[in-house]
Amino acid sequence: MASSLSVTTRLTATLDFAGTDTQPFQIPQTAWTLAMAGKYVTGGTITVPTSDTTLSKGSITTVGYIYVINLDDTNYVQVGDGTNWLFRALPAGPPVMGFYDTGTPHVKAHTNACDIYYALFEA
Repeated sequence: MASSLSVTTRLTATLDFAGTDTQPFQIPQTAWTLAMAGKYVTGGTITVPTSDTTLSKGSITTVGYIYVINLDDTNYVQVGDGTNWLFRALPAGPPVMGFYDTGTPHVKAHTNACDIYYALFEA
């Protein structure tokens, strides 16, 4: 059986507004399966300092997908390649996920150290 990653999303926003935009705003639930050539996944919960830190890739040769949840209520965590910060895992709650094809992922907390949960999936 080929390796795959299944993802399901649902987004609903109810906002105070002034105008004629439709409320509440909802994007239909979507589900998809991503084919993966790789066979490894690694991750866990770590404390991210305010200095550039690499994420452990375990047995992964080339990272494909990355998934990060910031567990800190106040500070955000930047994710990138150590030079370019590609996205932020905002304070506690919403996960960020994307395809990561720039080598070893790096993380760096803003202001104070943060705990995160992360998962890396081999491409």
